[in-house]
Amino acid sequence: MECHPCYEWMLTVVEPFLKRWPDVDVDVIQRFQFSGFDALCHHNIDMLITPDPIKDARLIYEAVFEYELVLVCAKEHPLAKLKKPLMPKDLLTQRLYTYPVSQERLDVFTQFLIPAHIQPEVQQVEATEIMLQLVAAGRGVCTLPDWLARKYRKTYALQVQRLGRKGVHKNLHIGYRKTDAESLYLQNFVALSRRKVR
Repeated sequence: MECHPCYEWMLTVVEPFLKRWPDVDVDVIQRFQFSGFDALCHHNIDMLITPDPIKDARLIYEAVFEYELVLVCAKEHPLAKLKKPLMPKDLLTQRLYTYPVSQERLDVFTQFLIPAHIQPEVQQVEATEIMLQLVAAGRGVCTLPDWLARKYRKTYALQVQRLGRKGVHKNLHIGYRKTDAESLYLQNFVALSRRKVR
């Protein structure tokens, strides 16, 4: 799994999958320096969940759902009160909490900040809930998929802002080897994934 904040979505898929396939075991590998593409090609995993599929003739990727990456800040944060679209320069003086992943693999950088030559202060945090508690306390901002940000707004005093005029849009994909394309349990996992969006 190469989408760290998607772990909670994954849990909603695993439960019905395990009931349907009692002889199939599930484990989720979510190491931050993990190369899912290599693991899939070398048969270390059967399936890769990623927002950034790498094309390869040996693999099939299926889009599961589309989401928008949004900025999350405290309700009283100055960025929460912006009436205009959030632009990269608005983050220049902010502390941006991210997962411990290289900036080249984070969409907030590749699609929003790097093209504008903006580099805010960055602090890495592993746990989503800790990250959101820091954000709710007004210590900085973070980015999350829109569906997950909406969920946490019920728990914390948070405001969600679009990144740029058009937003940063992504698709979550499930990848597997072409040689496994007829596997019924893999196909069922993909089907369940599409039904369990948000």
